[in-house]
Amino acid sequence: MAIQTDGVRSIGVSITVIVSLLQAFFCHSAVADKGAPAREFDKSTILVRFQASAAKSARDALCDSVGGVVEHEYSLVPNLICLRINVSVAEALSAFQARPDLVQYAEPNRYLQAVATPNDHLYSSLQWGAINTGQIIDISWTPVPVPGFDQTGTPGADANLEAAWDITTGDADFVIAVIDTGIDHNHLDLDPNIWENPGETGVDGMGNLMSTNGIDDDSNGYIDDVRGWDFVNDDNDTTGDNPFHGSHVAGILGAAGNNGIGIAGVNWRCKIMPLQFLDATGFGLCSDAARAIEYACDKGVKVSNNSYGDPNVDQSLLDAVTAARDMGHLFVAASGNNGNSLPFYPASFDLDNIISVAAVDNLDQLAGFSNFGATSVDLGAPGVGVPSTVNQNGQMTFESLQGTSMASPQVAGAAALLWSAMPGWTFTQVRSQILSTVRPIPALVDVTVTEGTLDVGAALAIVPKPPRIEVIGEIPSALEPGFPTILTVLIDPRDDTLVAGTQQLHLRTNGGTFASSTLTPIGGDLYETQITVNSCTEEPEFYLSVEGANSGTVTLPPEGATHPSAVPAGVQKVAFADSFETDLGWVSGAPGDNATTGIWDRMDPQGTAHPNGDILQPENAFDGAVCWATGGLSLGAWFANDVDNGTTTLTSPVIDLSGAHSATMSYARWYSTDTGPNPSIDNLVIDISDDGGGSWTNAETVGPTGVETSGGWFKHSLRVEDFASLTNSIRIRVIASDPNPTGSVLEAAFDDFRITAVTCCDGDGDSDNDGDLDLTDFDAFAACLDGPAAGLTSGCACFDLNGDGNIELNDYSTLQEMFTRS
Repeated sequence: MAIQTDGVRSIGVSITVIVSLLQAFFCHSAVADKGAPAREFDKSTILVRFQASAAKSARDALCDSVGGVVEHEYSLVPNLICLRINVSVAEALSAFQARPDLVQYAEPNRYLQAVATPNDHLYSSLQWGAINTGQIIDISWTPVPVPGFDQTGTPGADANLEAAWDITTGDADFVIAVIDTGIDHNHLDLDPNIWENPGETGVDGMGNLMSTNGIDDDSNGYIDDVRGWDFVNDDNDTTGDNPFHGSHVAGILGAAGNNGIGIAGVNWRCKIMPLQFLDATGFGLCSDAARAIEYACDKGVKVSNNSYGDPNVDQSLLDAVTAARDMGHLFVAASGNNGNSLPFYPASFDLDNIISVAAVDNLDQLAGFSNFGATSVDLGAPGVGVPSTVNQNGQMTFESLQGTSMASPQVAGAAALLWSAMPGWTFTQVRSQILSTVRPIPALVDVTVTEGTLDVGAALAIVPKPPRIEVIGEIPSALEPGFPTILTVLIDPRDDTLVAGTQQLHLRTNGGTFASSTLTPIGGDLYETQITVNSCTEEPEFYLSVEGANSGTVTLPPEGATHPSAVPAGVQKVAFADSFETDLGWVSGAPGDNATTGIWDRMDPQGTAHPNGDILQPENAFDGAVCWATGGLSLGAWFANDVDNGTTTLTSPVIDLSGAHSATMSYARWYSTDTGPNPSIDNLVIDISDDGGGSWTNAETVGPTGVETSGGWFKHSLRVEDFASLTNSIRIRVIASDPNPTGSVLEAAFDDFRITAVTCCDGDGDSDNDGDLDLTDFDAFAACLDGPAAGLTSGCACFDLNGDGNIELNDYSTLQEMFTRS
């Protein structure tokens, strides 16, 4: 097998070149700095591949001569073993290399290393790799923002993902192996797409859960490997000690899309197989990388992402990737972050199942850190300022990183997207299609094989467009019992022909069986249907479907009956709202607070300017005149009244959400922590409690870095049920913390807090849910009295004031009395 030595298929961080930039990152990333101990190879194991003709007795005798114990015998690569020894590596290698009649090769078990360079957060504003409209991104190489590193993008300098998503958003059953550090499978943007081993799920013959029964149910050599395997600790906990790097890579290729959270992965739907072989510092043994590749191939996985490497040729790793090729596996690897054309492996192996990926920025320029090679690096992909999912210090959040580690999963995700749409293809066809449809850019001429960057839309243009289903207008946030909700549906055949009569609505309540009804054509490609529920106790779910003559069944949502649309029965109302213009009972201060300045206060804030012109305190409230702010009164010096020497806590009054469901919490926040002698080390934390403050769950953590940590008001919303049960004892707290007097400057503000929830209408007459009975409600009553044909259905149930199921003049008399009393 020829080994390519010119050009670059390198992955790994050049310690000698960028150590000063990585030192700050070492504490929370998968990239080591020069201060870390040298880790060239493991001193207790070696890798040996015997000749096929070697007798077992001769092999055993040779292993015994070095006190050897076989740790793993590879099924993917015949006759390859990982051997634990009780002599020095040099002595063991000498013994094996002296027996070419028995041994093909023996080599050190080298450490491979992750590749990334850091910095932060979300689709329309930051996910420029999907669609570049000229967004501004931070391209600094350290977690501490560097002034002047903001870069305005070139519109169109992206991977053209929206064109691809118009064809497919992925296949929920297509598995992509992420061979990396651990992955936070609980992250809200990753959880829906994490792979679960079908051989280790369900119930065994004894009635025990197969995921925890301590048995190797699928007989693959790994016990309870329900979500892949951790080859570092040799257990089934694939979250690992530091799931930062692996979670970021996983989010790029497969974060759930169209879920209202964070980012959209290249595949909105897929299955991410976590295979951890890199430890908390970003190092992993070659033997474990080979085991991870073996595991993926044993499970029939077609695509893997590999953001790690080493400058040495490890024959055992080459054999593993070669064997994966023979099983039809496509191996996508990062080209490396050394900024040169020297080889790193496995990306530099000369194999036709490898795609080696360089990093480009939002100006269509080759990233300065990226490796390149006219014959060795295949293409570029977005790899600078790429936002994705991370677990940072135990918190689920989003952060932007840069490196070829971020470029590689763009391509792995694209390969999975294409392969899921063309399931009969081989890895050769998928690879060829991706490489032949790149978007040429001058910066990659003579430095990559294709001289272009990833264009996912062009790669998928070969795929016939299936029918598209779209609901015209918004799906209502609640279905009001007794009043039909009309949906207008567009069904565009596109490149297919619709099978007559297959335009269907499928509806069920309370988890029962779906009942199907045919949509009514109303002209052109438009159809109409109605959804009616009878009571607030129903839990309606529905999906739409149509059958294409060539595409088969297409559904909306794409998962159809597996994950239908769930719209609660009831009326959406404001459960609690506070503009902070009046005092509704929020409390500044909590046990343990120890900040000496910058205490939360309700005020009309006054901005203070930094000498460079930045405003470090909010000048105005988000809405109205008053908000809560941390010492937001100008006292002269720009750092005179910021949060110092500890924490300050703002806590809400108790909020009653009992009997409600589908509660949404929204608020505006202002946060600045990126200035001062020691910037970007603090956080703003928003927690939620469902027991009046006895226990708390983190709902959002902002900072210490990112675009929303430099001042300015940002609106945020979240689903309360994702963090708490809906009780009568809901409380919210906001914590600004500067625990170390190190010169950081922390300012924060909080405004426009609101919780909406769906409840059964209690006959209060407040049809517009504004908290008041007024003339608007009387106008609405008149329309409801005329019946749904008048065009008003939402809120009508609120006018059934005598509870007889009808809207009538008796109810009008009651409404007048209620208005007089109010």
